[in-house]
Amino acid sequence: MPYKDKSKRDEYYAKNKVKILEQRRARHRANPHKNRITKWREQGINVTHEEYESMLVQQAYCCAICGTHASELKQALHVDHDHKTGRIRGLLCRHCNSGIGLLKDEPLIVESALKYLAERQ
Repeated sequence: MPYKDKSKRDEYYAKNKVKILEQRRARHRANPHKNRITKWREQGINVTHEEYESMLVQQAYCCAICGTHASELKQALHVDHDHKTGRIRGLLCRHCNSGIGLLKDEPLIVESALKYLAERQ
């Protein structure tokens, strides 16, 4: 229900919080991938629900780097993509996706990190 006056909107929400939250949960249960795919599209990642599901099957529902199964994760597998070309590389868990992102998606830096770890084991 759109309100121009924020105080009226807040008042409506306070009175109907349980109902509103249940409606949101029901919408999410009906289509859990919708919000995720909308978010990816906003980030310039053009992937459909069908393409995502196909990648899941190809990767046996596991992270392409560490092999953790999607059922063991709190979040869905992330779509990993090349930030320069936009090409989708695969699906990664949050940790692996963040890791390669923090290493600037640069193979030389990843190799250097691997060498560093191997030398200090």
